[in-house]
Order: sequence, then structure tokens, then C-alpha cells
Amino acid sequence: MAWVNLVWLALLVWGACGAVVYAGRKLWSLETTLRVHLVAAPIFAFLAAAFHAALAPAFDPLQRAAVLVGIIVALDAFVIAPFAERSWAMFRSVMGTWLPFLAMLASAWLAGLLPS
Repeated sequence: MAWVNLVWLALLVWGACGAVVYAGRKLWSLETTLRVHLVAAPIFAFLAAAFHAALAPAFDPLQRAAVLVGIIVALDAFVIAPFAERSWAMFRSVMGTWLPFLAMLASAWLAGLLPS
């Protein structure tokens, strides 16, 4: 059940990040949207990982973080880029893609290392 919960949490984080980007594009410039996303994404990942750590404390923190972010990367690569964006340009953006992925990985790992 821990794996199922982790997949659902990854989908939730992915959706929350998508909502930030979608709303941000309506409200702000692309630069501001990417900055807000860069702050929000690791917060969402931290909260999801902390929640999962409470549900499955024996789960390895690094594995949890890697799976959480790996699912998000896969969804961006196989859903967002080809179908929503119709371009792979998002993967050329360090601030728009790679820094949020890295920040999510670090924050999710940290959440798993904190004492419960």
C-alpha cells in the first residue's frame, strides 16, 4: 500500500505544480511564473514526502524522493511536453524544469530524513 500511496502523492504534487504554472501563466510573466513554481514545487514535494513518511516510516527516504520525482519527470516528459506544450523546450529551461526537479528531490529526501 505504501507504493500506491506514493504514486497518488506524486500525482498530487504533479497536479499542484501544474496548477501553479497554469495559473501563473494567466496572472504573471513567464519569468515570475517559473520563480513561483521553483519555490512551490519543493514545498509540495516536502509535504507529500512528509505525509508518506508518516504513512510508511520504514520506506527508504532516498527511494521515496527518487520515485516521487521520477514519476513527475516521467509525466512531464510523456504527457506535458508532447501533448500540452507540443514541444520539448521546457527541458531546455534550467529554472523552469531542472532546478524544480532537483529542489523537489532534495526537499522530499529531507522530509524523509527528519524524525517523525
